[in-house]
Amino acid sequence: MIRVAYIDYANSLSHGWQDQVRAGTVSVVGHYPNQAPVDEAAMAEAIDRIGALPDDQIRGIVTRVDHTFAPSPKRSIMESALIVRKTKLRAALKAVYPKLP
Repeated sequence: MIRVAYIDYANSLSHGWQDQVRAGTVSVVGHYPNQAPVDEAAMAEAIDRIGALPDDQIRGIVTRVDHTFAPSPKRSIMESALIVRKTKLRAALKAVYPKLP
């Protein structure tokens, strides 16, 4: 079985992330293709792995983003938003996918 995730990096890492307040919110969009069944177990596994990422590792990943895409102020917002959002991910997805463990 193939399991994939379609990630819109523009929305995940920049769109609407102009300040700390908006960057800390989690918005859920429907899965794609929407005819495909949702694999809640795979989703739960991904959420667990994201939640387990140490904050320093997230900061290290963000520092690798090219400075032309993420200058210092934006980089700081990205770092803190990813750290805050990892704790909100399960609740946000469970609101849309109630069978999520």
